[in-house]
Amino acid sequence: MPAVLKPNLNNLSLKLMKSNLFFSLIVVFTMSDSDLKELGAPIKPSKTSHNLQLKELEEHVFTNVYQQWKPPAARGIFGGSLIALCLSAAQRTVLGDFHIHSCHFSFLLAASLDIRVTFHVERLSDGTSFATRGIEARQENRIILSGMISFALQNSNHMQQIQHTIIMPKGLMPPDIMDGDEPEWTRVEPFERRAVKERNELGPGEKPRQRVFRHWVRYRGNIPDTDGPAAHLHALAFITDGYFILTAARVHRLWRFNFDPEDVPSLPEEVRSYVQNVCETEGLGSSVEEWAQRPRISMLASLDHNIYFHEPLKISANDWVLTEQESPWAANGRALVVQRIFAKDGTLLATCSQEGILRHLEARLFSIKYIFSSCTLQ
Repeated sequence: MPAVLKPNLNNLSLKLMKSNLFFSLIVVFTMSDSDLKELGAPIKPSKTSHNLQLKELEEHVFTNVYQQWKPPAARGIFGGSLIALCLSAAQRTVLGDFHIHSCHFSFLLAASLDIRVTFHVERLSDGTSFATRGIEARQENRIILSGMISFALQNSNHMQQIQHTIIMPKGLMPPDIMDGDEPEWTRVEPFERRAVKERNELGPGEKPRQRVFRHWVRYRGNIPDTDGPAAHLHALAFITDGYFILTAARVHRLWRFNFDPEDVPSLPEEVRSYVQNVCETEGLGSSVEEWAQRPRISMLASLDHNIYFHEPLKISANDWVLTEQESPWAANGRALVVQRIFAKDGTLLATCSQEGILRHLEARLFSIKYIFSSCTLQ
């Protein structure tokens, strides 16, 4: 049920609409900041909470029930959270047979953790096979995220289809049957992530654009069965933003951790061991002296995020999926990254792209403050 709010006369808008030979005056009450304050701050989630749950405030306007996740080194709420909530809000405005096939978002401002976000859906088109929604995520009357979401009616089996797909790399085992435990510091993240151990050093003549990074990922949160397949699609959208733009830094072997190489010897043994393994695997070197010579990230932030969902009814976000990330281009202080997501059975579930700001400093210039749009340790 929509929240019951008292009309705010200071926030009253009058619309004059013409219909045939007469005019009608329509009074529209819109929500104010004071209305949102009456709802209180978002609830801190528990382990059993459905973190992507929304509350309807008025027609086509929603807000997050639970406080969203903010990565340790980020300026604001995790971008994947906002994307997933936008998809959930838009999904509520279409018929149940329509499923999201693509979405395109622009990140405009960092979102504060303790202030409610409102999601405003605009109905742009409703056809027999496709539907389109525009959406804005707002905080204190500022637009923090703007997007376009497209829905498609699933094709019936009797319809003729042209089909082809990229094949998932063979011989990659999901973590259920892989050795190695989850690093302790990642257990606070809302998704689990395991790197596929492949040596990614650049050989003679190889270019950064040729490097590919693969990980097994799954959503850690609760997904209610009652919410159907759409809830799994929203959760998958959530995890697509994890470490995504960081791929552009990884292909160039930039020092990307949120501490200086010289600080590594004073860190806990588990962290030292992990940093050593990552640096050796990705070609950053095997010692602090070598690491200190690497260029370092000064700024890394997402500008946009695009997802194409190929098999929306086959997504199970609580199961392991394989992500394959690469960066085909970087220049002018920006970088483009591309990601493919496969189910364990090899089905290509989604393809994603993202452009972001990527700036770096040569080693030993001065201490820098890292700015990331997502997690930084891995």
